[in-house]
Amino acid sequence: MSEFLGRKPTYALFALVASVGAYFFGQSSEPIMMMGWGCLFLFAASGSAPSYKMWYAEQYPTPIRAIGLSTCEGIGGRLLGGVVWTAVFPVLVDAFGVGTTMTLIAVAGLVTLVVVLVLAPETAGRSIEELEGHTRNGLIKPV
Repeated sequence: MSEFLGRKPTYALFALVASVGAYFFGQSSEPIMMMGWGCLFLFAASGSAPSYKMWYAEQYPTPIRAIGLSTCEGIGGRLLGGVVWTAVFPVLVDAFGVGTTMTLIAVAGLVTLVVVLVLAPETAGRSIEELEGHTRNGLIKPV
């Protein structure tokens, strides 16, 4: 999908749907509605992974691509997303409730989406040589 639409639109679509699903999951009180919104949230959150994983790998020149990718994944995906968030989430739910916690997740997703749309370059349809040429002259320029 990200090859057809581009990295930014694909990420934007999935992030927006995930944020909507997270918000309405937190606002639901009926179990069937919670299951529906929860499935939408988790589907969209998981569905964005292939596009952003290839996208942030493309931000780095070939000689350091593995280091850049593993650093992003290790810090963002494993440390913050896996360890820190797993410890913080139940504390937030206990202190503020499911509705407020899921609203916080939805807002964080939307803020992240805006930052990515404004600052991150589109890499779809650009050759490795073109991307590496831009990195030699500084950051990849947003398109």
